[in-house]
Amino acid sequence: MDRRWTWLGAPYASGRIERARIDVARLDLLPLPLMGGELRDVRSSTEPHASPDPYAPLWKRLTAKPRPSFEFDHIAWGQFPGSDPEENPTCEASELIEAGDREGARELLMKALGADLRCLDAHALLGYLEFDRSPERAIAHYELGVRIGELSVPVGFDGLIVWGRIYNRPFLRCLHGYGLCLWRLSRALEASRVFQRILSMNPNDLHQGVRFCLDDIQQGGRWPETHEGDEATRPRRPGASASSHGDS
Repeated sequence: MDRRWTWLGAPYASGRIERARIDVARLDLLPLPLMGGELRDVRSSTEPHASPDPYAPLWKRLTAKPRPSFEFDHIAWGQFPGSDPEENPTCEASELIEAGDREGARELLMKALGADLRCLDAHALLGYLEFDRSPERAIAHYELGVRIGELSVPVGFDGLIVWGRIYNRPFLRCLHGYGLCLWRLSRALEASRVFQRILSMNPNDLHQGVRFCLDDIQQGGRWPETHEGDEATRPRRPGASASSHGDS
């Protein structure tokens, strides 16, 4: 803080923001419901990770026994109660970005968040829009999505949130983007913890490549000097693969 003053009875201050703090509890949001909870053996749905894959030991621990598997409510993906099931603002925004209309996409996403701040895919896509130009701005969007998702999936959660269940993807995208931003901002230890958390919930990691990011960090790799252009070190554009509903 450089200085404080009062003018016409209102307090003012000037200075530089070192780090913003996101306090989701003050937003008074209801947690998004989680559906399912049935036990699932994820080893049965993929080829086993084996040596010399450096991820193999961790994968074996994460998949040693069946765990309860959950799926987020469809609001996370942008399908709001009472809306046309054929309409989805994050998919529409993704199409606008592909067409080069980034401002139109941003306006649509802000409108979606005005309808329900728990639309996690909107946070993920706003982070995606900022990622290349400003990881400092992108991380705020991703972290807000993560913190809202954590109302349903708190730290210490021991269930599965797999990519193959489509309404889980927004939370996994927010976590992935958050981890990538931390890595870019030289906060590698924090990024490593985020990537480990993603793998604990989605251990087969068939569509994000988080295990490669984690291995690079553990090997001392720095972003972006040795990883620019690597698909695993870039966030996926939400809505781009929305029609895929596999269960891997």
